[in-house]
Amino acid sequence: MLFLCETKLDETIPNSFYENNFYHKIRLDRNRHGGGMVVFVKNSLLVSKSMLIDDPELIYLQIKIKSLKFNFLYCYRAPNIQEQPFIDKLDDFIHTLNLDEPLFIVGDLNMDYNPKINSNIKEFIDNNALVNFVLKPTRVCSKFYRKTNTTRTSSTLFDLLLHNGDLIDETDVINCPFSDHKFVVANLSINKTTNICKMIECRNLSASKISEITESIDEIDFKSIKNFSNIEEKWRFLKTEILKIIDQIAPKRKISFKSRNNFPWFDDELLRLKHLKNSYYKRFKRSGLAADKEDVDYYNKLFKDYNDAKLIEYFEDKSMSDFKNAKKFWEFYSSKINIKSDKSSKNPISHVKFNGRVSEDKKELCNIFNCFFTSISSSSDAKSDECINFIQQQVSSLNITNDLSFKFSFTTAKEIDDMLSTIQSSSGPGICDIPTKILKIPSTKLKTVIAYLFNFSILTSSIPNEWKTAVVTPLLKKKNSVDDVNSYRGISILPPIT
Repeated sequence: MLFLCETKLDETIPNSFYENNFYHKIRLDRNRHGGGMVVFVKNSLLVSKSMLIDDPELIYLQIKIKSLKFNFLYCYRAPNIQEQPFIDKLDDFIHTLNLDEPLFIVGDLNMDYNPKINSNIKEFIDNNALVNFVLKPTRVCSKFYRKTNTTRTSSTLFDLLLHNGDLIDETDVINCPFSDHKFVVANLSINKTTNICKMIECRNLSASKISEITESIDEIDFKSIKNFSNIEEKWRFLKTEILKIIDQIAPKRKISFKSRNNFPWFDDELLRLKHLKNSYYKRFKRSGLAADKEDVDYYNKLFKDYNDAKLIEYFEDKSMSDFKNAKKFWEFYSSKINIKSDKSSKNPISHVKFNGRVSEDKKELCNIFNCFFTSISSSSDAKSDECINFIQQQVSSLNITNDLSFKFSFTTAKEIDDMLSTIQSSSGPGICDIPTKILKIPSTKLKTVIAYLFNFSILTSSIPNEWKTAVVTPLLKKKNSVDDVNSYRGISILPPIT
């Protein structure tokens, strides 16, 4: 395929003017004074869809190869068009496509791209999990200044090739004899792969669903909670009633993803975030609500942060030899990642040494870390009696009077609401399975019941077991041995209600 922009063609120029019997054309004209685009597609390639759009100026085509679909967008932004409105329209268009299919965005965007500098185009690329595969400047200008008798040269990367997968083997730029822009050439590797579907569980907690859940929770007769004698039963009652409503209105559903077009560092959580990010964007475009826009911005940031973390984690454990067949990734991400030497490459938690024995079985590794993290305690040379005496001495030196100026007060629904507002909506539900979004709903009735549970817990000196149960992730301490269980610290995730 050949993509050309600024063709300066109009209806007065017939197709026969640039006929080629081996290619068919897709043409988008503006006028003879600027703009215009044309795409030449080899006759052997099947174009299953095509679309011409004036604003933003782009040609869309879908190529079908070996029953696989590949989406191509060829776009041009004139220098006098503002960057952000152009990007917003481009963003809207790509979200009308199936983003699980390979996507290629080609064009002269007249926005200098540098992955190390924040810009509108960088934000667009990051938010949509794209990679620019053009690594050399595509526009080089030289200007001679007579006063100083010097020539200044500037280089920019305006012409990009963005892709959401790893089907581009290599790219290069070639000088153009009639323009200060260079030609961009790319080699794509397209092989038919076996479709492997991944399944993830999620709920549809849209604004309308949240509103429906709130109304249903407000109809629950929570007075029955007083019929239970202990905190464990009271919490079980509240949890069961809430989950009953959530499962009815927003049941868990399994979503399948075809993994053929995902980067190698994509895991189930990243796939889930990608799905949520795209779903909330489409929802916002339909509703236009400010609340949906906040969700879009939130999930964009969440996806970007998690994607960066998984990307670095994936490449940090690779040696230089692993990049012989993945040069494009290394060139693009080398500024972010410190690569280990060939001899040090290993899986961080493939095995650990505990009590003089090496364990590799995953279930056994989990048990080892559970035992290790639950048995950690501080060591002290002081005896128990010495500690008690020390505390009594410190308390007596405070000169405490009989004036009872301090007392515990009951927790209120307002305090619960204030505390929950500080928790991010995307925080995991932990072992309790109630999404954080539900705990944060504007229901005074629910907050009152939670406050009642807190007060009962303090009065009876008891806490539900689930509130004390955390999901623990082992995190390797820097510059420590990956084989030694003592090299890891436990990161505990408690239920949000805790």
